Amino acid sequence: MKFTRYVAQLLILFCLLANFSCSSQSKTLRVGVSTNYPPVIFKEYGTVKGMEADFAYELANELGYKVEFVETEWNDILYSLNSGKVDIIMSGMSVTPTRSAQVSFATPIMDISQMLLIRRNEIGHFRKPGNGYYVNSNMKIGVSKGTTGEQLARKYLPKHRIALFHDVGSGAKALREGVIDCYIHDSPTIWSYAMKDDSELIGVYWKLSTEKVAWAIKRGNFALLNQVNAVLKKWRYSGKTSRIVSKWVPYKIEMK
Repeated sequence: MKFTRYVAQLLILFCLLANFSCSSQSKTLRVGVSTNYPPVIFKEYGTVKGMEADFAYELANELGYKVEFVETEWNDILYSLNSGKVDIIMSGMSVTPTRSAQVSFATPIMDISQMLLIRRNEIGHFRKPGNGYYVNSNMKIGVSKGTTGEQLARKYLPKHRIALFHDVGSGAKALREGVIDCYIHDSPTIWSYAMKDDSELIGVYWKLSTEKVAWAIKRGNFALLNQVNAVLKKWRYSGKTSRIVSKWVPYKIEMK
């Protein structure tokens, strides 16, 4: 009997410790980010910054959590969510059917499109809007691996005309050096490069796609998904979502 009581007491203690541990962990929102997407999410002097970083702090504050940024390679970021390494992905992710089959998306926070980044001294080649130009020319197109920019390029272009890059920086470097003729990426990034006064590069504001950016949550985590959507609904009415987006992407371009 004494042994049985002793085992029971140990089990109770274990359960209490386990509950305490889970409770402590639940107060931290582990946010998966890939910090190579300025101005949406990036790292500066060792600090994670950008639109999504601001959203993460505001969301955690609303939910009563602390923020822990978990930096992950872009191609591994969905795995980090589904394996339980992070609670939510807030990294400028576009909603696609393939991704929607793997994760649950919260209410979208903004609309974007894919755009072209080119050398400034070649702007004359891109005077007439139209997706057909880059498709029908013999240009070498750069894209970041695993992005919707890559999906778009593979949809229209033969493999030999597509160059894959690890991140935006390496793609922009290749463009400056003449290795590729243009680079396709999300509109906020194209705009950020185009706005640099000393930049050799400029954006071509043709709308190559229409996409929605949203935060990804593990399928089945309905509690967090409902909490996040409730916060987003509140922010939509208060204007907070628009204010944070406008802080980092302070432009509106009518693209045809």
